[in-house]
Amino acid sequence: MIALLILAVQAAPAKPVSAEALWNQASRAHQAGQWTRCRSSIRKFLDVERTSGLGHALLGLCEFQLKDYRPSLAHLERAGELGMPAQGPLTSAAQYHAALLQTKASNFERALQLCRFFTGRNEESPEIAVVAGLAGLRKPLFPDEIQSADRALIFRAGRAMLLALDRRVEPAEKIFQELVGAYPAAPNLHYAYATLLLRADPDRGIDELKRELELDPQHLPALVSLADELLKRGDVPEGLSMAERAAAAGVNNFVARAIYGKALLESGDIPAAIRELEIAAKLEPGSPQVRFSLSAAYSRAGRKDEAARERAEFVRLRGLAIAPAVAEAK
Repeated sequence: MIALLILAVQAAPAKPVSAEALWNQASRAHQAGQWTRCRSSIRKFLDVERTSGLGHALLGLCEFQLKDYRPSLAHLERAGELGMPAQGPLTSAAQYHAALLQTKASNFERALQLCRFFTGRNEESPEIAVVAGLAGLRKPLFPDEIQSADRALIFRAGRAMLLALDRRVEPAEKIFQELVGAYPAAPNLHYAYATLLLRADPDRGIDELKRELELDPQHLPALVSLADELLKRGDVPEGLSMAERAAAAGVNNFVARAIYGKALLESGDIPAAIRELEIAAKLEPGSPQVRFSLSAAYSRAGRKDEAARERAEFVRLRGLAIAPAVAEAK
């Protein structure tokens, strides 16, 4: 009988560890730099609290330290989608490391969006400026990979980018003017300056885009931006020419194919516009802008059912893009 009781006790399931206890275990391991242990505990926590933004953030930070960068970025971005407190060290760390990883992955625009989190809240540290500088100058590097000769340029460009993100145009422009004077041949610097000027002084913005293209005639972001600006001004022939160059330089880039399709549409070549926009939609099915342009092209071709389908997809995709911002605002 005693033996049976002992066996019964041994077979009894262990009492489940609470989510709070698992969180505390993970937090202690993180503070101690025990990354593997932290990852194990936070994974168990997420088995219970699947929609915890902070849980995904902590997991992503542990994975970053373990140099497991792809899942780290996925979990850090998921944390942002689920929502985190507006302030706090874990939120700031998650945003910073996500910006690092997006920069390293050459997703520079997304990295700069993440850097915007730090503007206007007294968190613009030198580390943040370096990440913003790397993203602004389109350098897919981690900070410890920067050559010593480039550090001053990257840091000052980052300060200018952060000021621009915070809509402080005058001090941002002052830094950029100093930089283009000191480093006139620095790759991507004229383009970074142009992104500021296109909002504040479009004529000068176009000049900076042209300077970038003098240094690199195949500079895809400059070609796309210049084509887009020319089309906005109604200069369809020149805009079409730039868009065609962009499509040639970025055969597999959906933005380049989309701007070419838009230019063809505005030039009146509807069949060619549809062809280009369909290619863009295949390259990036989740782009609302491409769906909108494709709907307009189908409509002008009299293909009403396809136009309605693309318009509905545009509305759906736009709703998905707006939803995280609405959730964050709440």
